[in-house]
Parts: sequence; C-alpha cells; structure tokens
Amino acid sequence: MVKLAGGAELVEGAALVVGLGIPVAAGAVIATMLNATVAVHRRNDRLAIDGGYEYPLGMAAAAVILGFTGAGAASLDATLGLTHPSLRSGCLVVALGLAAGFGVLFSRAAA
Repeated sequence: MVKLAGGAELVEGAALVVGLGIPVAAGAVIATMLNATVAVHRRNDRLAIDGGYEYPLGMAAAAVILGFTGAGAASLDATLGLTHPSLRSGCLVVALGLAAGFGVLFSRAAA
C-alpha cells in the first residue's frame, strides 16, 4: 500500500503542478488523503503538529476546490482546451475520489 500511495502521490502531484488532467488528479488526491486520514491520522489528535488529520483534510479540500474550479488559464488543460469546470464536473471529481478512497479502505479491511 505504501508503494501504491507513494506512486499515486508522485503522479497526481506532477499532474497538479503542470495542470494536466486536473479532474482525475484531484480525484486521486481526494482518494489518497481520505485513505491517509482514516488509516493513519484519525487515531491522533486533529492538529497536524500532533500527527493528526488536519493536513490531509486540508489537501483533500483543496482538491475538491480544484475539481469545481479547474486549474486556471495557465494550466495545460486550459491551453489544450481539455477542461470546462462546472458543478457537474466538480461533483464527478468528488464522487470519483470518494469511491476510490473508500474502495482502498474496504480492500485494506478485507485483507
């Protein structure tokens, strides 16, 4: 799971930096941070300084915002004409992230 999460974070982080595939990358960030919050940080206090879930929830919230707004005019998505942010696309990003995140969590519980 560590290799999968690390690889996902590397790919989604690179995609977010250049602004390519923002809906998929934002969904992957939501899934990864949901998994990190539930599997690792929830047993600690809520603040990040105590190893809590504040930071992963903040990252997930930022990904939700990107899902609804897109990456902006300077992104590769905008340059290539690949994105048209809307309420519908934002809801799809959130649904994709939650489905993937809970899928990973349930597969961990089954193992």
